[in-house]
Amino acid sequence: MKQTYKKLLGVSLSLLGFSAIQAQDLHYSQFYNSPQTLNPALTGMMREDFRVGAIYRSQWQSVNSPYKTMSFWGDMNFKLNKKAVDMVSAGLNFTNDELGDGIFKNQYILVSGAAQKYLGYSRRHFVSGGLQAGVMMQNLNKDGLLFEDQFNNQYRPVLGSAENLSNGRNTYVNVNAGLAWEYFFTEKLTVTAGAGFHNLLFAKDSYLDGIGESVKNRQSVRTILTAGATYQVSKYVSLLPAILYARQAKASDFNLGTNIAFHLGGVEHRNRAALLVGGFYRLNDAAIGKVGFRFKGFQAMFSYDATTSGFKDINKAPTIQNKTVGAYEFSLIYAGFLNRALPSRLTVPSRFF
Repeated sequence: MKQTYKKLLGVSLSLLGFSAIQAQDLHYSQFYNSPQTLNPALTGMMREDFRVGAIYRSQWQSVNSPYKTMSFWGDMNFKLNKKAVDMVSAGLNFTNDELGDGIFKNQYILVSGAAQKYLGYSRRHFVSGGLQAGVMMQNLNKDGLLFEDQFNNQYRPVLGSAENLSNGRNTYVNVNAGLAWEYFFTEKLTVTAGAGFHNLLFAKDSYLDGIGESVKNRQSVRTILTAGATYQVSKYVSLLPAILYARQAKASDFNLGTNIAFHLGGVEHRNRAALLVGGFYRLNDAAIGKVGFRFKGFQAMFSYDATTSGFKDINKAPTIQNKTVGAYEFSLIYAGFLNRALPSRLTVPSRFF
């Protein structure tokens, strides 16, 4: 009976997530370490020639049916130095978002393109516009769900269910777009801002058998607004504040906080090590602690979300093995330069966040 209660608890949370995912897509606490899931205009917005990265998130591990999300991505710059466009960029992103031990999966394969241009006589303004297109695949395994007609004082899975729900996959094409802006105030201060717009084709989906297109769920546009800065406090310390606000239908997500970079060999040395420590807060949800390390183009970061919402009370449930409810993330990024016959005249001197 105890095992059945655990399963019911986990599946109940999965169903809540299944419902919520129609209103709010995936999110990362280290949102700046997954730029292509934020805004297509951030593709290639870096001073290096290329980047590759991966990020993994596990949420609510202790309730036996966790949410797991991972993304693998890469982008590259092609510097043109033309009158109309200074640089174009291309990127690729794969994301797998899993709820309830594989009961429901979202998979994304997205290709991004962006064009960047310096503005003004002093070239302090740097603007980028991007487009993103790809295939979205949603998979439902209804055999992992429990329904009322499968209970008669006890759970009897052999009975099956009469619910009109189908196993299978929804596949559709989607398009995202975005704008980003960067301004170099001084050698010590750079600020950024961006807006990404997702689900522009208003794709429809449903897992009910035998229903018409008119009653299928239509996904809402998701808007993501970001802002950040890089401020060099001293030769050895930099502040990296960032803010994110996302909204889709009635669901919203608001994050703010800062990372602090301690440059062990001085800020001007890219190949020297830097220690990253940060604190963020997601409104009405979680306090987030972060720690990371950067060395010779490599960056690794770990973060943990400590739940502050009412969901933290699930710790009191007798079947919860681990008495903490939260999420952890790990990200790894490498950014580098390509060998060139002639050095490029174009340099973007700061990172997005």
